[in-house]
Amino acid sequence: MTAEEVFRLTGELAGVLPGARLDNVFSPSEEELVLRFQGGPEKLRRHLLISAARNAARIHLLSRPFEAPGKQTNFCRLLRKHVRDARLQTIEAASGERIVDFVFDRGGNRPRMTLVAELFGAGANIILVDVDNKVRGAVRERREKNRDLHPHRPYVRPSASTGAARPGNVPEPVEGETFNRAVEAYFDGIIESENLRRRGRELLSLVSRERKRAKGRLSRLEKSHAEAAGFEDFRIKGELLKMNLQAIKPGCDSVKVENVFEDGSPQTEIKLDPTKTPIDNLEQYFKKYKKLKKGLVKIDELLPGAQDRMETLQELADDLNAIASGDTHADSDTLEEISERISSLGIAPRRRFKGRRQVNQGPRRFRSSDGFEMLVGRSNRENDQLTIRMARGNDIFLHAAGFAGSHIIVRVPRGKTAPLSTLLEAAHLAAHFSKARDAGRVDIHYSPRKHVSKPKGARPGLVHLSRFKTLSIKKADPARVKILGRRILPEEVENET
Repeated sequence: MTAEEVFRLTGELAGVLPGARLDNVFSPSEEELVLRFQGGPEKLRRHLLISAARNAARIHLLSRPFEAPGKQTNFCRLLRKHVRDARLQTIEAASGERIVDFVFDRGGNRPRMTLVAELFGAGANIILVDVDNKVRGAVRERREKNRDLHPHRPYVRPSASTGAARPGNVPEPVEGETFNRAVEAYFDGIIESENLRRRGRELLSLVSRERKRAKGRLSRLEKSHAEAAGFEDFRIKGELLKMNLQAIKPGCDSVKVENVFEDGSPQTEIKLDPTKTPIDNLEQYFKKYKKLKKGLVKIDELLPGAQDRMETLQELADDLNAIASGDTHADSDTLEEISERISSLGIAPRRRFKGRRQVNQGPRRFRSSDGFEMLVGRSNRENDQLTIRMARGNDIFLHAAGFAGSHIIVRVPRGKTAPLSTLLEAAHLAAHFSKARDAGRVDIHYSPRKHVSKPKGARPGLVHLSRFKTLSIKKADPARVKILGRRILPEEVENET
């Protein structure tokens, strides 16, 4: 984040968090903290992420449910000891600096504590500072050029030059969206892409090793095939030795005979084993002939499979190379499909790919301008869960025609009908969360859930519509921007229930 982005976001957080109680602290990783606040001006439970990750230092509220990790870091336990149940008094960020101070007041005679987030990329850190300006602990306890971040040392703020201005990265939020949401979406995209590339590199390493083995096996089979294809030569030499058996002297290492099986009967030299009798040498050639002839049949059976396996592994390696290098965009479903293809080759146990650390739970939720709830599946498997198990018969199913994408379900209460304005907004969601997102115009199929079925044995996300109608929508329609700004946050769902 740039200094300007940090300052802007801090101003937004200052309007919703001060006064809230720090209910708990979690550490999803060694470099990250999630602070769970209860109360504040809007009386809601909120999760604030503070990350000192070198490639994604940031702060923002989480709009998705947070799954608490089982193990916590020592720094997390330190925060639980000193600031849990404290009230957040202020959030401050000086203009031009990427440093955010979270000041906690524990009340009574207990001194205030300040959590300092230094969002400097490779130099990022999170530090707990007491009222005497002494370091109590840090995500990275280390000595730097002009300061010492070990416990009980004076806390020295970095020089302002560390946070030098640079062009912003986070796109401007769409209408109805907060800057916090724009920051979260921006970094979610970065982290998801990096996770996908990392998983792609892992799979590529696996495929590359197997490809090397498969190449060696194919090379050996091709060499054996070339050798076995000359089995007839051993029969001819056996026949020639049989015809000239009387002329072969014991102890000879070769013999020259006329090859009557070729035009002109040219002289042919046949190698012999001098330790064996002429008859044994003759039998050795016939034995080799039979072995190679029988082996050729087996090799002919194995060779096509080895060639197909090599071609499949090469295709997988090409696909994964493109993903790992960032040349090809891929989502978790794509990598899951590749992982299944790898598993089907018997290379490794099937491993389900998990994208980001803070996992999504359940579909995205939006509210139409008419008050109808609209649910959006996040993956092929969640599409099945949403449409086949969660949706009721009167609910409306929507999907982009001819494109992979999310299933959209409009919740329709019993006795009501979804108006056209809601269907159009749901259609824009179907287009936005599909491969047709950037298309100028796209057709959206819609139908009551009771007309949607899952074919037996169909892949995840594939359904059949026995009846449907079609809406044709444009990307430039202002309705798309408006409905994307009406997402229902998890805490709002909890409040309603």
